[in-house]
Amino acid sequence: MGYFTPIKTSRASEDVFLQLKAAILSGKFKPGSKLPSERELTAEFQVSRGVIREAIRMLELSGFLAIRQGHGGGAYVTDLTLSHVATPFSISSRPTRCP
Repeated sequence: MGYFTPIKTSRASEDVFLQLKAAILSGKFKPGSKLPSERELTAEFQVSRGVIREAIRMLELSGFLAIRQGHGGGAYVTDLTLSHVATPFSISSRPTRCP
């Protein structure tokens, strides 16, 4: 076919995912620490709550966060293993960008 050029736009949730992942890997958020609330992240990134939720879900699926329900709940940074740092991966099919 060949009539169209592939679209290479960045989704907001992927950008939030990448920035939060970089903050975790750089040590800004230590293992066991709680991420700011969805409301705080929404204001910080100036995106919708749905974008924040999707990025947090991507981080959870990638093993960077554990979600706790109920009193004292929230998104907590997991104790990262060497495999998280040594293995290049991304939720999307695009290569991971490092800020």
